[in-house]
Amino acid sequence: MNNFEPSSKEQFTQFFDNLRGKSIDEIITLFGTPTRELGPFHRERTHWDGRIENVEYCRTLGFLGTGSTAHILWVHERSDRQLEFFYTVDLN
Repeated sequence: MNNFEPSSKEQFTQFFDNLRGKSIDEIITLFGTPTRELGPFHRERTHWDGRIENVEYCRTLGFLGTGSTAHILWVHERSDRQLEFFYTVDLN
């Protein structure tokens, strides 16, 4: 299993800066086979200025990590092939 748990805010920022610009295949190569894979879905997103956007996702991959706590990195692949990342210690 991976241990991509950042120990500081700087490491956390650097971790995500390094992931930006990578393809989904590069991320799979980096972290291995995803622990979870979810199919297509869409989400309505409200921006700070009140603008509403519908975002469609092709798939979501979850990579389980270990460290001082179990954690998971969710990689959402949008229909335009851009990636969004979500890191959490909530495994449910």
